[in-house]
Amino acid sequence: PEWARLQRLVHELGVAERVAFLGPLMEPEVRAEYRRAAVFALPCRVLENGDRDGLPNVIVEAMAHGLPVASTTLAGVREAVVDGECGLLVPPGDEFGLADALLRLLSDAALRSHLGAQARRRVASRFERGANLPAVHAALADGGLIPSSAARTEALSSATTRQRAAA
Repeated sequence: PEWARLQRLVHELGVAERVAFLGPLMEPEVRAEYRRAAVFALPCRVLENGDRDGLPNVIVEAMAHGLPVASTTLAGVREAVVDGECGLLVPPGDEFGLADALLRLLSDAALRSHLGAQARRRVASRFERGANLPAVHAALADGGLIPSSAARTEALSSATTRQRAAA
């Protein structure tokens, strides 16, 4: 809904040659854009009707590509981005704060590199499938929705014993 207004604003500000509205992209194109980028910005906010971003996938994707993030302190964003550790966060609606965060990241290569590396590590430790499977499995087993590891190991052992006996 903001597309046309933002395009007009870009022209009014005289920065059209520096801002690209790419529209929908296929995955290889998205990855290429992440590789071209130095930082990732997503100014999340709460709309008048209360609608807000949860945990935006694009933030996790950008972090996985080693990009430091400039965003806002909404709860879902803070789940991924630790302020000062793998990105810089400002209050929602603080345009000047976001601009300062972006300027800081763009003008300090060492900070950008450090936060980007930390972002990649955070995604690997918190959001990659292998990092979460044991916790998900334990929760499902605790709820009785799947057999516990011990029960599964015992069942596999019994099946192996039966197969050996049949052979």
